[in-house]
Amino acid sequence: MDFDLLILGAGPAGLKAARLAAASGWRVALVEEGRIGGTALWHGAVAKALLAVGAGFAAELDDMAGFGWDVGSAVFDWGRLAAAKHGAFNRLEAVHTQGLRESGVTLLHGRGRLLGPHTVAAGGRTVTARHLLIATGSRPLVPDWPGIEHAVGPDQALDLMHLPPRLAVIGDSPVAVEFASLFQALGTEVTLVVAMNGFLPGFDDDLRASLAAAMVGRGVRLVAGAVASIERAGGSCCVRLEGGAAVAADVVLCAVGRRPNSDGIGLAEAGVRLNAAGAVMVDFLARTSLGHIHAVGDVTDRLGLAPVAEAEAAAVIGTLCHGRSAPLRFDAVPVALASLPPAAAVGLSETEAMRRHGGADIYHTRVRPLRALLSGRDEMAMVKLVTERGGGRVLGLHLVGEGAAEAIQGFAVALTCGVTKTHIDSTLGVHPTFAEAVMTLKERREGVLS
Repeated sequence: MDFDLLILGAGPAGLKAARLAAASGWRVALVEEGRIGGTALWHGAVAKALLAVGAGFAAELDDMAGFGWDVGSAVFDWGRLAAAKHGAFNRLEAVHTQGLRESGVTLLHGRGRLLGPHTVAAGGRTVTARHLLIATGSRPLVPDWPGIEHAVGPDQALDLMHLPPRLAVIGDSPVAVEFASLFQALGTEVTLVVAMNGFLPGFDDDLRASLAAAMVGRGVRLVAGAVASIERAGGSCCVRLEGGAAVAADVVLCAVGRRPNSDGIGLAEAGVRLNAAGAVMVDFLARTSLGHIHAVGDVTDRLGLAPVAEAEAAAVIGTLCHGRSAPLRFDAVPVALASLPPAAAVGLSETEAMRRHGGADIYHTRVRPLRALLSGRDEMAMVKLVTERGGGRVLGLHLVGEGAAEAIQGFAVALTCGVTKTHIDSTLGVHPTFAEAVMTLKERREGVLS
């Protein structure tokens, strides 16, 4: 065999696995047809986080007058932000590439394809490996609506040459919600087209309602309906909805979900089982139907988050190189939205808690952010705690407001350790902060199954 481990995909999971396996003395090859760093760096969480920082300054400028500041006229330059972002990503890619070389990892540029259970064609070569790791990630889902060719996807939205005056965002996914709020903050007139059941399906209902209200309050237009077609005439687009309504825009962004990058690389032909959506099916140790092939990250049917993919990759290498077979926990995975205002959650929603536990206690409050006290912004932050009945173990926490993403990380640790409502009640908060509101929750109601 040419290598001990061959990895398809140089995103967060592939990079983590390559470094760990090489450090364990294995001969490692890493195959990537695109940019090193994957979607998470170039078009995913990192890219959106930088956009959120840039868009956040706009809100700060609006609020500064209430705190005594007069900054005059401020002009935003989309081109400068895009250039700075690409410069930073190029530097990060160079750091990753240099680290791989110093670790002794063989980097093969090109599309990898399995020719057999142990054989892969990549970068103009045919190589063999004892073990394979599939970490090819996912790509935006493209629906078959008439005129879909007139829309851009999330990847292309981050590379637009100019900030569009009017943007129609189609989708109820976190990505759609994030882009809608961020582009609106930068000065674009945004319409968010969501399914009839509202946006952010799967999130807690109070988080969804609070974030939707805040985004509408900041200027995002929210329209519910099913897309019938997308039309382009001259330099403008029109999103036509079933029932006759229409949304005019200069750019249409479609963000309705993602699909696994599993097709065209020989997985099924080699004997790797896929589900109906094309995701690689794995067991609790990330093994596929072929024992020597593992799969992690977005290409599987589990959680599509970069930290989860990295943890899965580390667990696989721990199993292969060191004989550690510890299954991962997915019951306290924190999630943060790079929206304005930010939102974050960890654990179960009220509905999930009711379904799994047959009941739950709910503690819910809305608080005025410090910035809103003087800025005049009519916006409330939201805190919601879901616990076992009788003030027992905390099952979930949901936040909407400035600092939500940073606050949720510490509470994720607490949930992992089995924190209870009694523990929270006996903990002093930092005053005056957003997270302090979690410590002062007193009014309780019984959970409702929606």
